[in-house]
Amino acid sequence: MLKVLAYFLLFLALNGQTSLGQVMTGAPAAAPSPQPPFLPPPPKPPKPKLPEEEVDAVNSLLQLLSPYSPLGPAYFSELSCHYIKFSPVLTCNCTLDDKTCRVVAIYLSGQDLTGSIPPEIGNLSHLESLYLRSNSLMGSIPNTFVKLSQLSILDLCDNKLEGPLPKFLSELKSLRGLYLCNNLFHEPIPLEIGGCPKLEYLVLYNNSLSGKLPDELGNVSTLRGLNLAENQFWGRLPESLGSLALLEEMYVMNNLFDDQLPQSFQKLTKLKTFNILGNAISKSIPGYIFEWDKLEILSLMGNNFEGHLPNKSLGLPRLTYLAINNLPGGETDVSFPDIRNIVHLKSLTLRKCSLTGTIPDYIWWFKNLSYLDLSFNNLTGIIPPDLNQSPLQFVFLRSNNLNGTVPGWLTSLSNSGSYVDVSENSFTNVTLSNDYIASNLNLFEYRSQYSDTRSKWQQAGYHCDNDTQIYDHLYINCGGNATSVDGRDYEADTQSYGGSTFFLSTNKTWAYSSMGKFLDTDEDEFILDKTCNISNTDVSLYSNARIAPISLKYYGFCLKNDNYTVKLHFAEIGWDTSGSSTIRKRVFDVDVQGGQYYQRDFDIQKLKRDFMECNVSVTDSRLEIHLYWTGKGSTYTPTKYYGPLISAISVYPVPREPEPVPSNHKISSSVIAGIVGSALVFGILILALSWALFRIRLRKLRDPGFKNFDFNKLNAATNGFDRCKLIDVAGNVYRGELDGIQVAVKQLSAKSEEGAHEFITAIGTISALKHPNFATLVGSCAEKNLLVYKYMENVSLQHALFGPAEVKSELNWETRYKICLGVAEGLACLHESKQVIHCNIKPTNILLDKDFTVKISDFEYSQFHDSKHVDARPNKDETDLGSMPKPKMTGHMAPEQEQGFRLTPKADVFSFGIITLEIVSGQEICPLGSKDSNDYLPIKAYKHQVEGNLTALVDPDLKSSNYEPDEAHTMLCLAMTCVNPTADLRPTMSSVVKTLKDSEKFGGKKKNLL
Repeated sequence: MLKVLAYFLLFLALNGQTSLGQVMTGAPAAAPSPQPPFLPPPPKPPKPKLPEEEVDAVNSLLQLLSPYSPLGPAYFSELSCHYIKFSPVLTCNCTLDDKTCRVVAIYLSGQDLTGSIPPEIGNLSHLESLYLRSNSLMGSIPNTFVKLSQLSILDLCDNKLEGPLPKFLSELKSLRGLYLCNNLFHEPIPLEIGGCPKLEYLVLYNNSLSGKLPDELGNVSTLRGLNLAENQFWGRLPESLGSLALLEEMYVMNNLFDDQLPQSFQKLTKLKTFNILGNAISKSIPGYIFEWDKLEILSLMGNNFEGHLPNKSLGLPRLTYLAINNLPGGETDVSFPDIRNIVHLKSLTLRKCSLTGTIPDYIWWFKNLSYLDLSFNNLTGIIPPDLNQSPLQFVFLRSNNLNGTVPGWLTSLSNSGSYVDVSENSFTNVTLSNDYIASNLNLFEYRSQYSDTRSKWQQAGYHCDNDTQIYDHLYINCGGNATSVDGRDYEADTQSYGGSTFFLSTNKTWAYSSMGKFLDTDEDEFILDKTCNISNTDVSLYSNARIAPISLKYYGFCLKNDNYTVKLHFAEIGWDTSGSSTIRKRVFDVDVQGGQYYQRDFDIQKLKRDFMECNVSVTDSRLEIHLYWTGKGSTYTPTKYYGPLISAISVYPVPREPEPVPSNHKISSSVIAGIVGSALVFGILILALSWALFRIRLRKLRDPGFKNFDFNKLNAATNGFDRCKLIDVAGNVYRGELDGIQVAVKQLSAKSEEGAHEFITAIGTISALKHPNFATLVGSCAEKNLLVYKYMENVSLQHALFGPAEVKSELNWETRYKICLGVAEGLACLHESKQVIHCNIKPTNILLDKDFTVKISDFEYSQFHDSKHVDARPNKDETDLGSMPKPKMTGHMAPEQEQGFRLTPKADVFSFGIITLEIVSGQEICPLGSKDSNDYLPIKAYKHQVEGNLTALVDPDLKSSNYEPDEAHTMLCLAMTCVNPTADLRPTMSSVVKTLKDSEKFGGKKKNLL
C-alpha cells in the first residue's frame, strides 16, 4: 500500500501540479507564474519564382502535347517549380544567388510531342539536360539553342527532325552528350564539330548523313563513344580519329567507308567496342587490332579484307564477341587462329575465312561460348564425342569437310530451341538423341555415304529419289500458300522453321535449306506476311516471303537435264521503306547453279522489276539457288528481318529457237499473200481474244466470286424485304437465303446511274483486296443499290453494342479490344494498300462474325487519295468536294468531312476514335449540335480527361466484370488522339495498330488474339 502511495505522489510531482513537500504537508500550491501572450508564427519567406521568359519557354514546349496526351493539358506558371505534378518532367534549381528558380532539366521523352521545337527553349539559360526522345518532332534544331551555354545533354533521338547538323554545336561549351539518332538529318558532319571541348558521346546512327568524316572530329579529345552507324558516309576513316585516346566505343557499321584502316588506330588502346560491319574496308586486317587488350566486342564482317587472320596468338583477354567473315586466304593453307587465351568468348563467328585443319579442342571447352559459326570453311577432323553441360546453343558448321560421327550431345541441343547445322560435310554417322527436334537440326548431305534408302538426301550429291520421275519446271511460292498465277501452279512453302532446317517437299521435287540466328533478338521469324503496300498485281506471290539470317538455299530435284530460265521474285516486305530516316538496304549475294549466274551485293531496292532472271544449265537433275548474307546492308534498325529474302521461284525450259529456213528455198507470191492474209485474220482474232480476256481479268480483279443478282431473286430471298427479316434497323440490313447460303442484304442510298456504275467498279476493286478484316462481298444489285454480304452471326458493332442485351453481355474487355484492333488493322491496310479512304466508318458498317471478328463493309462512299497530299489542310477554295456524294451526317464524321473539304486518311482515323470511345464507354454517339453539347461523347471524354478521371467513361458493364483499368485508360487516350479536331495531329492507322499491339501497354492481349 505504501508503495502505491509513493508512486502516486511521485506522479503528481513530476506533472508539475504541486511539489512533493506540499503534498506531504498539505500546504497550498503556489500561484502559477504568468505566461507570455500568444504570438503567431513568423511569416514564411516567399517561394522563389521562375522568370517570365522561362515560363513562356516551358509553355511553348508543353503546347506541343496532344490535347489528349496522358499528361493531360499542362500549363506552367512562375510557381510551378514547387508543384509535385511537374517533378517527373521538369527539374528546377531554386537555390541560386538571385533567389529565383531556373529550369535545369526537361524530361519529355515519349510524350507524343508534335510540331517543331520552339525557339523559346533557347531562353532557358540554365538548362543542363533536354530529353525529347521518341516523339514526332519535325523541322530543324532552332538556332536559338546557341544560347544554351550550360547544356550538357541533348537527346533528340527517334523523331522526324531534318536538315543539316547545326554548326553552332561547337559553341555549346558544356555539351557532353549529343544524341540525334533515328532522324532525317542529312549532309556531311560540319567541321565545327571539332570545337566541342567537353563532348563525350556523339550518337548519330540511322540518319541520312553523308560525305567524308571531317578530320576535325579527331580534335574532340574527350570523346568516349562514337556511333555513326546506318548513314551514308564514304571514303577512308580519318587518320585523326587515332588521336581520340579516351575512345571506348566506335560504331560505324553499314556505311560506305572504304580503303584500309588507318595505322593511327593502333593508339586507340582504350577501345572496348569496335564495330565496322557492312562497309567496303579493304587490304589486310591490321595486326594492332589484336593488341587492344581492353576490347570486348569486335565485328569486322561484311567488308573487303584480303588475306587471312594472323597466325600468332590473339591477345584479347576480355573479348566476348568476335565476328569475321569472307577472308579469301592466300597461297598456303590457313590454319585455325590461336584464340585459346580468349576464354571469355560468348559468340565466335569465323565464317568463310578459308580455314583448314581441325577445330581446336579448347573451343569446345570455353565455359561461356553459346554461339559458334564456322560455316563455309575447309575444316576437317571430328567433333568430341563426349561433352557434358556445354553452354553452346547455336552451332553452325555447314559446308566443311568434318568427319567421324555427329555426337549425341550436339544433336540433343536441338530440343531446347537451339539450332545445329552440320549439313554439307563428310560425316559417316550421326547419334540422334531421343528428344532431338528435326526442324532445328540440319543433316542435309551431312555424310559421304548412306545406308538408309529412306534418307538419300543425307548423302552428298543428292539429286533425285526416283530417276524415273523427271520434271521440266518448278514453281514455288516462297513463304506462302499454293496459288495459281498466269496459268502456273505455284506450290506452297509454309514451313515456319529456318534457323537450322532442311525441308523436303512432299513430292520430293524441291527443298530448302535455311541457316542462321538473327542478331540482337530472341524472336526469330522466317516467314514474312504483308498484304499492304504490295503494288504488284500478283499479290498472292508477293505478299509472303521466306527470309534467313545467313544462308537460304533452294533446290530443284528430278529436273530434266536441259537449259532453264530461272526467275527469282522479290518484294521488300521486311520493313516499310517509305518515310524511313535512311535508305534501308537489304543486300545479299545470289548464286545460281554453282556460279553459272552470280551477283554480288544484290540490293532488292535497286531492282527495276519485281524479279531477276537468268539462264542456267542442269546436267545432273539438280538445280541449286543460294542466297547468302555477307554482312552488308541494314541491320541496326530494325534489328530483325535483314538477310536474304525471296518471294517466289519460277523455273521453266529456255524456249528453243526455230530451225532456220535454207537460203535457197524460195516462196511464191501467192504463198506470201496467203501468209499475210492469214496473219491479218489471225491478228484480228488475237486482238478480239485479248479484249475478251482483258474483260474477264477485269471482272476477276473485282472479285472472283462477285455476282450481279437479279432484284427478284433478292426480293424472294428476303420475303419481299419483310421487316421480320430486318436484322439491323440502323444499317438497313436484311437476312436472306440464296442457294442455301445465309446472306445479309444491305440497302444503300439512291445514286445516279453514273454514280452506281462507278460505285460497282470501286466495290469490285476493293473487294479483291485480301484482308481478314474486310467483309466478303458476294455480289450486288445495281438497279436497286443493294449489296449482298456473307451473313454475319453477330450482325454488326451497332447491333452488338446497342442491340439485344444478350449480345452485349458477350462483349467482355478482351472482345472489345479485339474489335478495336480489327478495325484498326483493316483501315491501316485500306489506307496503305490502295490509298483508299473509307469515308463512312461507323458501327453499322463494322460487321461481326460468330467470333466477333471484324469485317469492314460498305465502301459506297470510298475515295482514292493522293499519297503525296496526306498532310492536306482544309482549304475550301482548293479542296471543296461539294459535288461528290456524301454519306449521311453522323457523329462519326470528321470535322473536315462535314464541311466538305478534301479528305485524307485522317478522316477515317477520326471515325475510328469515335468508335473506340463507343466501344469502351458503351455509349452511342450523337452528332455534335443535335443535343446539348455536353452530351457529345468526345467533349464528355475530354472533361473526364482534364479532371484526371478518364476511366470514369468506361462502360459500367465492364466495371462489373474482369477488365484492365490501365488498358482501358490507354485505349481511351489513344481514342482522344484520334478525334483531335486538327487532322494533321491525328496519328496514322498504322501507328494506332502499333500501339494496340504493344505488349507493354496491353499485357497478354496481343499474344492471345493475334
